[in-house]
Amino acid sequence: MSAEPVQIQAVETILVDVPTIRPHRLSVATMRGQCLVLVRVRCSDGIEGIGEGTTIGGLAYGEESPESIKVNIDTYFAPLVVGMDATRPGAIMAKLRAHLQGNRFAKCALETALFDAQARRLNVPLSELFGGRLTDSVDVAWTLASGDTGRDIDEAEQMLAMKRHRIFKLKIGVRGGR
Repeated sequence: MSAEPVQIQAVETILVDVPTIRPHRLSVATMRGQCLVLVRVRCSDGIEGIGEGTTIGGLAYGEESPESIKVNIDTYFAPLVVGMDATRPGAIMAKLRAHLQGNRFAKCALETALFDAQARRLNVPLSELFGGRLTDSVDVAWTLASGDTGRDIDEAEQMLAMKRHRIFKLKIGVRGGR
């Protein structure tokens, strides 16, 4: 007698607005917050997985936006995957790739939720599903994007003095110039 397969029961998305520490100047916009898409996959065994996806700058910056990620997952992705075997994230993603073009950020957010659920199901860290942890820490870059080079240099020096960051990305350029 075989056990019932673990099925995906629901896929839920929510948009979350997160304020930035300070305005972040891009060539296409000044960001004062970041909209994230959280994806929750609920499975018939009671396990839930969480994924996240976002893009910056809206459609002026790329072909997906947080709003399009949410709508596409809700409208197109969820109906394809509900009822599928939740223990087979690779098969689920293959089905999505076969039926839906593009949507890399949306696919990644759902895939992350599927693998998170599988890791929880197996009671292992997510990294174990991909060959194990390779490091105990990850350096996070601090983006300097105030639009004022002197202020950016001061900010970098403060981050270095506090030992908060040691890797920086400096946004430079002229609005409208390429």
